[in-house]
Amino acid sequence: MLRTTIVVSSLFLFALALSSCGCGSDSGMLGSSPSGIAFLFTVDEDFDQGAMLNVNHDSPYTDQLQLNTFTEPFPFINVAASSRGTIVRINTDTGEVVGEYRSAPEGRGLNPSRTTVDLFGNVWTGNRGEWDYIGDVPHGSVVKIGLVVGGTRGDKNPDGSFTPNPTGMYLQPPFQYSTAVDRDGDGLIFTSMGLGDIRDWPDNTDGVGGTDKADGDARVEDALDECILIYQRTFDADQVRHVSVTADNNVWVGGYPFSQQTFHLLDGTTGASLQSFDADEFNAGGYGGLIDGNNVLWSASISQAHLLRYDIAAGTGMAIDVGQSYGLGIDTNGYIWNSMFTYNTIMKIAPDGTIVPGFPKSTGGASGDRGVAITPSDNHVWVANSSGSDVSRLDNDGNILKVISVGSAPTGVAVDSNGKVWVTNLNSDNVMRIDPTAGTDGLGEVDLTVPLGDRAGPYNYSDMTGAVAIGATSPQGTWIVVLDGGVPGMPWSQIRWNEEPEAFEPAGSSIEVEVRAADDVLGLVLEPWTAATNGGPLGLTGQFVEIRVTLKPASDGTSPVLSDLTIESAP
Repeated sequence: MLRTTIVVSSLFLFALALSSCGCGSDSGMLGSSPSGIAFLFTVDEDFDQGAMLNVNHDSPYTDQLQLNTFTEPFPFINVAASSRGTIVRINTDTGEVVGEYRSAPEGRGLNPSRTTVDLFGNVWTGNRGEWDYIGDVPHGSVVKIGLVVGGTRGDKNPDGSFTPNPTGMYLQPPFQYSTAVDRDGDGLIFTSMGLGDIRDWPDNTDGVGGTDKADGDARVEDALDECILIYQRTFDADQVRHVSVTADNNVWVGGYPFSQQTFHLLDGTTGASLQSFDADEFNAGGYGGLIDGNNVLWSASISQAHLLRYDIAAGTGMAIDVGQSYGLGIDTNGYIWNSMFTYNTIMKIAPDGTIVPGFPKSTGGASGDRGVAITPSDNHVWVANSSGSDVSRLDNDGNILKVISVGSAPTGVAVDSNGKVWVTNLNSDNVMRIDPTAGTDGLGEVDLTVPLGDRAGPYNYSDMTGAVAIGATSPQGTWIVVLDGGVPGMPWSQIRWNEEPEAFEPAGSSIEVEVRAADDVLGLVLEPWTAATNGGPLGLTGQFVEIRVTLKPASDGTSPVLSDLTIESAP
């Protein structure tokens, strides 16, 4: 049976994720004594103490967590301001620019283009301007930028104290959500607060990525902005254009020039290279792409007139003939849509790599077709026509429904958590939001414009919101909670879940529980996650403990149910 319900309001329903020795209701804490403590999450008020992404406890299925009917991304879009060498983050609900970040240390190659959001809201991008040699091998570069939501903005005083100030340069916890790292240990997060607020990133040690470390760890040390998390140099893969997120939140990156079409799988936490393959043998790939729900990597190659289909598990690939292969999108049936640049056409390709009969088809509007995105509610296809000033809307058979006027030289399109379509306009230095139901014909028109300032050059056409990663690559929902055990060094001994009759885990679905602990709440992000076994020992210590529960559906979309969860400290 289908145990999911539609959430009408914004998906980003993050409740305060820091709970002080309780779960918000009298039933949340089972007991507290010098010999131990236990927390039980079982009713709505308990679960509301955590951050919920794509999970709900909506009526009639209350006092439990299940997946939303449609998994949706965080309410942010991350735009590569290519000409400035920065990434601009915009709240898709309000249009507010919430941050701008360098894509590389000072003096390094910049020119970011493809931005890809992972399963936890972090954004990755490659730098097309990086092809420097390390030794005698060209290396590209990629950066990972974290996300902070909430907190109190203010100033840090000379004595280390904090003063709230709406124009201050620091954020004080507690946060609604954060993946930032408190590198200087001051208990605050120093990060960009808006457009043009770009924090310095001196190249003291970060410029070589993880190449000078035995384990390849590329976590950033020098950036003043504490949302900048990883900077990795990519061996024999320069001018990186392909960046795509895997189902386990690692990232495939690929270089594009013919002699350096190497792809690397990077660890999503450390940036270390886990495995590689050379796409030269396929004469395809490297020009952007995505990973589908079957763990197949798709990557365009405009100059080689091929689309790469690479089965990651099997290690086998094939080149599909697609003239001027450019932007890629994926619909809810797993079909790939590949724009064909100046041909002003689009190709539809089945999951097995077979071209659908009748394709390619014209996209209408101006030529220069680049970015492609799919609205999951209707499987309509949106194409950015960069040689003009419009975006085409097609149905799932490739029929033209409408050509919508936007800014000059639109290059990228992406779908946000409300089902609206965003377009980046290269020559207009802005982004626009299209309401798909607006206009006299109900087929869409622009309802918001966000200026990015002079010399932004927003070039990207990729998964700028994370809709592909969380909707196609790995549909899932997450609940995260942080607890305060009250004393440093608190031993956390056991965690168990789904002991109530409402528990439900159909074949093919999963409930994954991970835990980490630290004596500093901001230090949690530096601790590795421990995969928990139901009822098994934890063996973790720290005043603060963080629990992350991930729900993944069965192949038919049926959601598992988390009915309850208990964590205990040692007696």
